[in-house]
Parts: sequence; C-alpha cells; structure tokens
Amino acid sequence: MSREREDELVRQIGALVLADCPEGWLRADLNVQVGYAHRLTILVPNAPGQWLSGRPDPAIDPLLRELLDLMPDRWEAMRLVVDPPDSYVVHFKAAGDASATPWEQAVRDRLVFALPPGWDWAQVRHDSGLLHMITGETVPYTPPEGVVPPGKQVEMRHREGMRIIDVPEGRETPGNR
Repeated sequence: MSREREDELVRQIGALVLADCPEGWLRADLNVQVGYAHRLTILVPNAPGQWLSGRPDPAIDPLLRELLDLMPDRWEAMRLVVDPPDSYVVHFKAAGDASATPWEQAVRDRLVFALPPGWDWAQVRHDSGLLHMITGETVPYTPPEGVVPPGKQVEMRHREGMRIIDVPEGRETPGNR
C-alpha cells in the first residue's frame, strides 16, 4: 500500500505542477529541498527569457510532507521533471551519510540536482562538460567541484540513466573541442 500511495502523491504533485503550466510549455522542473523553499521552473519558448520561475502552488506542501513521512528512506531533495503532455521523471536525493552511498550513485545524485532546467543529455568530466538542451542548443557546462573524478567521464540522458567511462590521460575535454 505504501508504494501505491507514494506513486499517487507524486501524481498529485505532478498534476499541481501541470496546472501552473501555460500554453506552449516544453518542460516543468520542480526542485524541492527539505526545509527550504521550493522552486518551479517552466520552459515556455515564446516567453521573454523562455523560462518562467517561481514558487509552486502551496497545495504541494502537504503532499510533500506526506510523501516525506511515508517513504521508508529519508530524502533531502526531490526533483520532478514533467514533459508534455503529462510524462514525468522523479529523482530523490537520500538524506544521511553520503559516505555510505556507492560513488556512482553519489555522482548521479549530485549531477541530477546540479544540472540546469531543460537539459536533455549531459557529457561531463571533472572540470568541464557539454549539455544538450531540450531547446536544441548544446552549451558548455562547468560541473560542481569534485563531482566527477579526474580520468572519468559521465554521460547522462534525462530519461535513460547514466554511464561512467574512463578517459585516457591527455584526451580533449568536452568543453574545449
């Protein structure tokens, strides 16, 4: 029953996010940090600046509190990404001792929560990277320090997971090709 209720709560949160999306939107991105204000960002290609950003519907708060209390593993952050018409992906960043998390999972968690709204795929090394955005642009990216170890490259797709590969010493980095 708990898992079904968790899924229902995420769907309800997603429905409230969808209700905030204006006509022509391409992606909504809800970032939740437990104990802090939440941020909803919506990509609307024809709007000035393309991104609308602000606080989500306050009706999300009790749903988030229930979800936090209900889930067996405590989390400190959640990112809900919604694509039209109503497809979503949800990520949770576990709370607690990060040293107990396998390093591959820690890399994924740090990148998923650090990547900007609108990313579709990412190719990231320890000091540089490239992001392909849902708008079709490919842009340079500087990852947070210490996320990707030297000699490794992370390749992530928004809906398809991640792989980490070894990069031979002296190979060019994504940012200076």
